[in-house]
Order: sequence, then structure tokens, then C-alpha cells
Amino acid sequence: MIEDKELSTRILSTEPASTAGVEAQDANLRFGAYRLVRRLGQGGMGEVWLAERADAAYTKQVAIKFIATFLADRDALEWFRRERQALARLEHPHIARLLDGGESEDGRPFLVMEYVDGVAIDSYCDGLHLDQVIELFVQVCSAVEHAHRALIVHRDIKPANVLVTSDGQTRLLDFGIAKEVGQPSGSAQAGSDTQAYTLHYASPEQMDGRPITVASDIYSLGALLYRLLSGKVPHAQANTAQGQLEAIATGQPQKPSHVVLGQMQLRESERRRRSRRLHGDLDYIVLKCLRRDPGMRYGSAHELIEDIRRYQTHQPVLARAGGAGYRASRYLRRHWLAIGAAAALLLTLAGGLLSTSWQAQLAERQRALAQKRFDLSRGLVHDVLFDFQDRLANVPGTIDARRHLVDRTKAYLQQIAVDAQDDPGLLIDLSLVERRLGDISGNPNSPNIGDTPAAKLHYQRAVQLVRRALQLRPGNPDARLALARALSSQGSFTFWGNDLVASEQAYAEAVPIFETVISTDSSPQLGRELATAVIGLGDVYFWNSKLETALATYDRACKRVFADPSRAFEVLDAAGVCHTRRADALAWLERYDAAESEIAAAIAIYSAANGKQPENLNISHSYAVALIKQGEIRLWHGKLELALDSYSRALGLSEKQSRADPNDLRAARDAAMTRSKRGDVLLQNKDFAAAIADYRAGLAVYRSLWQRDPSQAEHERDMAISNRRLGSALVLSGDKASAASYFDAALAIMRRRWQQAPTQPWARRDLAIALGDRVEAVATEAQRCAWIGENFALLKGLKQEGVLTPADQPEFDESRQSLKPCVARGLLKAEPDPAGQVDKGAG
Repeated sequence: MIEDKELSTRILSTEPASTAGVEAQDANLRFGAYRLVRRLGQGGMGEVWLAERADAAYTKQVAIKFIATFLADRDALEWFRRERQALARLEHPHIARLLDGGESEDGRPFLVMEYVDGVAIDSYCDGLHLDQVIELFVQVCSAVEHAHRALIVHRDIKPANVLVTSDGQTRLLDFGIAKEVGQPSGSAQAGSDTQAYTLHYASPEQMDGRPITVASDIYSLGALLYRLLSGKVPHAQANTAQGQLEAIATGQPQKPSHVVLGQMQLRESERRRRSRRLHGDLDYIVLKCLRRDPGMRYGSAHELIEDIRRYQTHQPVLARAGGAGYRASRYLRRHWLAIGAAAALLLTLAGGLLSTSWQAQLAERQRALAQKRFDLSRGLVHDVLFDFQDRLANVPGTIDARRHLVDRTKAYLQQIAVDAQDDPGLLIDLSLVERRLGDISGNPNSPNIGDTPAAKLHYQRAVQLVRRALQLRPGNPDARLALARALSSQGSFTFWGNDLVASEQAYAEAVPIFETVISTDSSPQLGRELATAVIGLGDVYFWNSKLETALATYDRACKRVFADPSRAFEVLDAAGVCHTRRADALAWLERYDAAESEIAAAIAIYSAANGKQPENLNISHSYAVALIKQGEIRLWHGKLELALDSYSRALGLSEKQSRADPNDLRAARDAAMTRSKRGDVLLQNKDFAAAIADYRAGLAVYRSLWQRDPSQAEHERDMAISNRRLGSALVLSGDKASAASYFDAALAIMRRRWQQAPTQPWARRDLAIALGDRVEAVATEAQRCAWIGENFALLKGLKQEGVLTPADQPEFDESRQSLKPCVARGLLKAEPDPAGQVDKGAG
């Protein structure tokens, strides 16, 4: 125990740090060569922010950690010193790396670390097969072993400090309360009396102030494994440190195999199956880690890994003091095939040919019956995932029911997969389930609940599962088709998340697979799926301002669709999408007559379908989108009254959908978009009050959508554009002072998006437009010239690369004219160059 000092204790949270309440005054602060973008978390030791390089030397995202404001300076500096020293000595693939460090301009020490885009290990393991969970845990153990070899004890191993990336790799984070092996907790070197730990994951010696060794991390690893296997923490009934210590002193926690039986979110059959897998060796391994006496635990993380490997290879584990019977059972389990074959041979010889024949017939009948039942079950799963789901997707207010139905289907398939985990067919089915869950969670193209992080994880798992199926059966046509479908879904999702590089990669891999499959199976369904993937690739080109390439890509897909003689709605819907996409590209190329003809064809399709099925959500959505696009084309073509009519009709459809299902974020976004675009027409008609009312209504919805799902990049862009529109309306109405704050909000968002993707044409164009708008509101002459200079440099860069659209040419010309007085007054030295843009922090 620490003597002659009062020990202060800080109990840390077991949950991932909150990301709510990002403060505007902290965003864009600089720490060394980096500028803060958004807060990732706030915990007991400090705050962690996503940051970008601010000096334009190169593009890189990092995590910046700095001291929490409530900590005393001495404590804070000591913790940062420890973490910096610890991380500087660690270089391991499963440990987040230290990149840099220093002090900010206001004197706050900070660390620059590798940014890990992942999810907490307990969330990631939800629904994973037991063997996959164990492999992830072994990765964590290897990271801890590396730290111990560097004489570092982590002291805060818990789910929130272990993230799993999209490729299934763990990263151990937060060495904020780490200590060197052999360093007393209260030593002068430690310099701090503060004791910090996380309840349920901290060792008893860590909580009561005894010396800390590597055995303390072994206890925490055991607690983590207990949580991953059973779904509960050890001694879960204790909610205070004293209660935890008393529970540990009384005895070991319940075996994980017993605890998992009480997990009511699992089906009873799944609970029993998991309990049987945990019973025995895994129970003993976990409980050995959780011994109260440090000397009774594993001596190192390496020993723990070795015992887990013994379990996996059916050898006797060291944690279990088994007798001859136990060792014999392990031997039999390892050599069951040879022993079973020998036993079968003896039985055959003893029973004779007649007995063998009878048993073979009985086995064949049982096998056939089991196969029949299995096929029927798989058929039911496909009915649920396709027919039932597609029907429910068109019915208002069914999102929660759909999610529950798919969750139950997933649980059922995972139960089957426990006994047939290497069955490619099952892996393909599970991939389909993950895709459906991704659609429900956060696919902007379908009714969804706005959980973008969950959707991202589901789509990643869908691809991983089917790649595993292809490893087991290379060239299998069902698996290849499933991979194309999973990649196409991932391409669509990443497109809406503004990751155009990932989107293009996914589509580029999916399209050739579809084409290969179609060469032997030219079904209309596959043709439509190929067309959807090719159109998605066209969308990527469109957003990269490669309009002619996008139009040619759309044509490539649409020729197949237009040639389909079927009058089924699926074919007509695909044709409607083709007409809408072609209309959009033609309008941006200022071929307005051709664009109006294309969008009229799309509207004719959806109007007829909507008349037959007015309650069908997908038809109503497509109809509304086509009307919105028609309004936009008519507005650009100068047909204001006709544009107003299109927008008003679209608003009626989208608001009806939104009222029918308030949980449907797609319908809410459609309504907000329609109001905002209708405001454009009202503004050109100089009906400022009505335009401002529409803009405010749209902005309120966009803000609500962004707050519900801040990880969806499109919501953030919608909010920025709505702020721009409102600012422009206020300027035209004569209120330039009020307009400034809206323009500033839009500019901040667009600049942040540009910083995240500085080479992307869409990001540069959006920032240029926001800079051009900002000039119109209240500002000094020097500020205006700075914004004009940066606006022109961005547009000039786009023009030099050949991706400046015809619609943007007038703004480029106007920007060049606006430069001249700034240069004449000496506020700009000369015409800015794209490679040397003015201060990126202007505005």
C-alpha cells in the first residue's frame, strides 16, 4: 500500500467516450502541423480529436489527444509523460502508433497518434462465431505481450480501448495510465498520487493499491475475454469498487458457460450451444486469468496465448488440472478421425455385411431427411430476406419490423453456422443478411433508420463473408455473384459517404464479375443488377465532374435496360433511373432540351406506377426524385413557373411519406431537399419571405438529420448548402449582416470536407462556391479579396484539369473580374495559382 499519502482514485468509464457536443471554438484549432476537425471522444484522461494536416505538405488524418481541462496540471502532465514514453517504445501491428507530440500555442501538451477507424471489440464481436472472437482476442494478447516485453503495463484494457478495423484487425489504444514494470505506484518517479482504473476490468491489486505487475493486465485480459464470451462482465452485480473487491474476495465469478445461459437477447438454442462450447477448457482459461492472487494467474500474455492455442488444437490446457480421463479425452478429440475409422472398421467386421447394409440405408434416409429439412429452412430464409423484406420495404412504418425480422433471421443462420462454419452456402446466406441489415441501418437509397456506422460494418461483413466462401470454393459461380452484389452495395454506400475512391474500387471489381456471370446466365434480373453497378460507376464520374464520361457510362448501362421487352415494374424502374441520370448529366452540360425530354420520360414511368400503387414507398420516392430533378432542370432553363409546379408536386409526395413513417430518414431528406430547391425558384421570383421560409424549414430538417446521423457525409453537405441558400436569400432581401453567419457556417463545413479530400473535384467546387457566396455578406475589403483569391484558385485548378463544368464557367469569369480591383489595391499580389492558394483559414 502507498504510505504517508492520501490516495485519490478516478474510476474510468467502460463505455466508448462520448462524441456529443462538439464545441465550435475548438474546431479548426491548430496543434503543431495539424488542425482539429471533430471530436472523436472525451474520457477520463483527456480529449481525442480527428485532425488533418494544416500545412498542405501532404494529406493525412490523425488522432490528436490533449489534456482534459478538469485535471490538475501535475496529474495531466504526468499522465501525458507516461503515455508518450510508453507509446514511443511500442511498435506493433495491433497497437495504435505514436506519430508526434508537442505543445499547442496555448500551452496544452498533445500527442499525435495513428487514427484508427474502427469499432469497439465488444460491438464488433456481437454475432461473430466463437472461433473468430477468440482470434481477435489473441491479437489483443499479442499486443499486450509486446508492451510487457517493453516493460510497459497498460492498466486499462477494456472494450472501449480495443478497436477493430474494417479488415478485422485489432488496435490497442490509450496508454494514458500505463506504467513501467517495477515502478512503484507512489514513487517519486511516478509523481502522481492519482489512481485510475475501470471497474470490472481492473485487477484487485490495482483497486486496493498493491504493487502493479504484468499480472494486472492478465486479469484485465481475462475480464475482457469473459465479456466477449459471455456478454457480461465478471462480478456484474458489483457497481462500486468496494463491492467489486468484496465479490473478488468471496470467490471467483460465475463460469462464462453459466452466464451465457442468461443472455436473453440470444435464442435459447443458441445460448445452450454457446454454453457447451465454453464449458470446460474456456471456462478454466478465463477463470485462471481472474484469480485474486496474481501469482496464480498466467505468468505472461504469451502463456495465455499458448493455452488458447492448446484449446484450439484439442490439447490439455494448463489452466485445467485434469486427470488421465481428461488427457485421454483430449487425445481422442485430436485423433478422432483415425480412431473413428478404426472403430468403424472393427464394427464392420464384427457386424457383418448385412448389418452394414442396413445401417447405411438408415444413415442415408436420415441424411436425406436432414438435407430436406435444411433445404426447407434455407428456402424460408430466402423468402424472408427477399419476398417478405421487399414487400415490407414498400409499406410505411415497417422499418422496425423489418430490422427485427432480419435480426432473427441472422440469429437463425448463425446457429446453423456454428456446426457448418465452412459451408460456402451458409456464408453466402449470411452475407445476404448483412447486406439487408446494412440497407435498413443506413442506405440512403432505401427507407433506413440513420445508423451509418452500423451500416458500414454490415456492408464490410457482407464482403468479408463471401470472400471467405470463395476461399473455400474458388470459382464457385454462386459465391462470385454474391461477391459482386456485396461489392455493388458497398460501392453505393461509400458513394453516399463521399468516399469516391472506395466507391469506384468496389464498382470496378463488381462490374466484371457481373459481366462474367451474365455470359452464362443472361437473366433479366442479373442484367438489371449489372446496370445498377454500371450506373453507380457513372455516378462516381459525375461527382468527379467527368460529365461526358459519366453520360457515356450511363448510356452503356441503359442500352441493356431499354432493350428489355418486359413491362414489369422492375424493368420500368430501371429505365426511370436511366432517364433521370441521363437528364442530370445533360442538364449540367447545359443541353436543357434533351435533359427535359429524358426527365419527362422518367416522370411518365413513375406517374403511371404511382397511380397503380400510391402507397408504395419506393415508387413514391422515385417519383419525387424525378420531379425534383425536373424542377431543377426547368429552373436552370429559366422556366420558373413550371419549376415551381414540379417542386410543389414533389413536396406533396415526400411530405406524405415522411408523415407516414417518421423513422424513415430518406423520406425526411426528400422533403427537406424539395423545400430548399423550391426556395430557389421563389428567390428568383423575388418572393424573399416565402423563399426564406422554405430555406429555414429545409435547414431545420437537415440539422435534425445530421444530429441523428452525424457520420452520414451527405447530411452535412445538405446542411451546408441550405445555409448557403438562406444566406443568399438574406443578402437579396437586404439583410447582409444576418447573412454572414449562415455563409460562415456553410464555409466551415465545406472547408472541412475539402480538407478531408483536397484533390477531389466535388470538394474543391463546393468550397469555391461557398467562398464566392461569402463575399456577398458583411466583411472587410481584405477578407473579401482573400476569399476571391482562393475561390479563383480553386476554379482555375478545375479548369486546368478539364473538370470545370459549363455551369461553373460564368462564376469563373466573374471571379477573374473580381480579382482585378484586389490586385490594383495591393490586397492580392497577382492572379492566384491553384498550387499556391491563399490562406486556407480565411473566413
